[in-house]
Amino acid sequence: MDAEFKAQEMVRELNQTLEQRVEERTREMLGARWRYRSLFHDENIGVLELDIAQARAKVEALRAEGFTDPSILAKTRPALFEEVLGEIRLVEINETCSRIFGYSDGGQELLERRPQENRLGGRPVLLKHIEALFAGEGGFSGSVVMRRADGSRLVAAYTAKLSEEGVSFVTVVDISEREKTHELLLAAQNEMSRANRVATIGALSVSIAHELNQPITSLSVDIDTALRTLDKPSQDPALLGRLLTRLKRNAERLAGIVQRTRNQASNQQAGLEEVELDAMARETAALLERDVERRHAVLHLRIEPDLPRVEAEPVAVQQVLVNLIVNALEATESLPIKQRVVTVSIARKGPQAVMVKVTDAGNGIDPDILEKIFDPFFTTKGEGVGMGLQICRSAIESMGGDIRAGDAPEGGALFEFTLMTV
Repeated sequence: MDAEFKAQEMVRELNQTLEQRVEERTREMLGARWRYRSLFHDENIGVLELDIAQARAKVEALRAEGFTDPSILAKTRPALFEEVLGEIRLVEINETCSRIFGYSDGGQELLERRPQENRLGGRPVLLKHIEALFAGEGGFSGSVVMRRADGSRLVAAYTAKLSEEGVSFVTVVDISEREKTHELLLAAQNEMSRANRVATIGALSVSIAHELNQPITSLSVDIDTALRTLDKPSQDPALLGRLLTRLKRNAERLAGIVQRTRNQASNQQAGLEEVELDAMARETAALLERDVERRHAVLHLRIEPDLPRVEAEPVAVQQVLVNLIVNALEATESLPIKQRVVTVSIARKGPQAVMVKVTDAGNGIDPDILEKIFDPFFTTKGEGVGMGLQICRSAIESMGGDIRAGDAPEGGALFEFTLMTV
């Protein structure tokens, strides 16, 4: 009797525990159902309730047979795949979703057909359900192009939650206007890119013209001088030799500028080389000899001995030197002849850099323009295009250096740049 009584007590306790768990689970399900019910009445979010229980059962049976990839199933056994897809049923649709898709009957027409047979074009979402069931995932989200009742295009963002009870709740938001705005934005960006390309080509053309102007002018002056020399009864072989040497150097400069421009246009980085700045400064001074003489100026070179080589692009460094020196010469043109002095100083700056300074004896730089002096198309010259200093900055920064402008301690303008040593 004691054993029978104990057994009855144990059964009673197990029943009570079971009832308690069923009641807790029921409350949880009712709570979840209430939450979904409240979501169903949301005026901004469309909700569809899908029955996926039969589809889940068939997927589990197929997985037991060894099918793990729905795409392989669709290729090898398409009829069976469509049968599994057809097991997904639309159970309910809220008023908002019906309105989003343009149905005035509360979605009744949609409820009467299988999801893959209606006009929504929501097959991608159904396929996602099958993929999720095969993968054992509890949900997914994305965007899809669908069709309204009148056939117009609709872009919808969706999120699906798959429950163990065989129900999938899919929330839908119409993002058609946002996508249209995004398309307009992309179109505007494309137009802006086109305008930028046109502006870049224009700026590049001005830059090329600026860089080529000085060596072409020097070529022209030296050719005229050579022709006048040849017309004289007594010719000066030494002068002709110097003129021919300058002509050759300027021709090489032009070739270098053209090649560098080609590299820039094709986004090719010019290789950096070991450059001796002292030799480069002397060669540049020789190139500008006629410019200095024509302006009745003096160009001084102050070069620290035994300078280390720097890592740079020779053509670019020489163009920077030419631009800075020519600018300095132009700044002294209004001064008395004895004050028309330009100085190029080159010295070490710490253990890993070399600094080049170009100073003149002019009036210095107006503090109001100092911040924009390197901006493209900014100029204080009546006939200038404002690209010289911008070219200098781009060139120096592309080689890992820096450049700045200011007033020299003894008066006049100061431009200095640094380059890293090898």
